[in-house]
Amino acid sequence: MEKLYYHLTSVSLDASLEVISPPDRGRGDRRFCQTCFNVLKRDEPIDIRIDALRPRTRHFDVTELWDVNVIHTSLLDLLGREHVERDLLLGTVTNKKGHVVEGWHTVIGRERLILRGNPHFWKGKAMFGAGCCKECGLLHCHGAAPRYLCPGPTSDRVIRQSDTTCLIIPASLKEAINLKRGSGYALEKLPVLESPRDGMPIELSCEPGKRIETTLTG
Repeated sequence: MEKLYYHLTSVSLDASLEVISPPDRGRGDRRFCQTCFNVLKRDEPIDIRIDALRPRTRHFDVTELWDVNVIHTSLLDLLGREHVERDLLLGTVTNKKGHVVEGWHTVIGRERLILRGNPHFWKGKAMFGAGCCKECGLLHCHGAAPRYLCPGPTSDRVIRQSDTTCLIIPASLKEAINLKRGSGYALEKLPVLESPRDGMPIELSCEPGKRIETTLTG
């Protein structure tokens, strides 16, 4: 098992690319949970229409649809076509004029991993934790940076999606990613730890609508 991964994120995380279709961030669309708006089934791509002529960056951009981002063909080539075809679902991107944006695809990971974080308290109250969506039961985890994986991945996939919607790649793929200025993406280290720092169990599980509390105190 690899001990180091990287979180491939967009430099535009402070603002999301607006989407015309599906409208209203997926509200009313059965492919999305209507409470947490995550994609319910990771077995088919999702096509979108953006409220712009093209994405704002050169290679990777986040959209206002939780779980659905856009990626350029040139970055997919760097990640390796064999890995991409096995591990990711790629859809079509059209612009506000209804034209297909050449070279761009929507991207959803077939496997989703939880990012763990470090303790953070405010006036003695824990500002992190985990819980399950009351509608779909999907696990969500919140913690302060630096983030990490615990436990590490166990499947044979190479590229995965994080619960914060961006991509997770192994250290062995890092050299393939060319972080030139203006690339539109960044890499955050994600070490694999044997035990979590957040005071919660290694294996997280919960019932819909329930929260997992930390054993740590501020």
